[in-house]
Amino acid sequence: MAFTAAPRRQNVHGLIGAPPLTGARGPLPSQTKGDTVQAIVRAGLSIVPPGAAIAELIDLVIQPALNRRRDEWFNGLAADVQKLRDRPDAPTVEELSQNEVFVTTMLNANAAALRTHQAEKLDALRAAVINAALAVLIGWMARGSR
Repeated sequence: MAFTAAPRRQNVHGLIGAPPLTGARGPLPSQTKGDTVQAIVRAGLSIVPPGAAIAELIDLVIQPALNRRRDEWFNGLAADVQKLRDRPDAPTVEELSQNEVFVTTMLNANAAALRTHQAEKLDALRAAVINAALAVLIGWMARGSR
């Protein structure tokens, strides 16, 4: 009788034989590269005595600026979307959410908006989102559907 070893399993992190990481309610959410980098920098800074102060300074400077940019971006975008919704032929939120081109444009514009302070660029990003929504409408008109 020959003995055969059970196949070695790899989890999502490439660890052989280790079960995938899960929480009490299922798989743990994945982190973005930015989250990982921030955690590593904070951990490294906290090892050095003045590093903890630097980590706090980053939180005091970066977090409020990020929140301010996000709020300004979404307030400006909300005003433009309201103008679009005032049109009688405007696509609904459900219709937009099902259009992959619009969703991709929105996600990319959101990410770019948080990384800039330039008003002209923010205006162009808002215009891109609105134009993507209008492209959904134009596509329906061209196909004669809706």
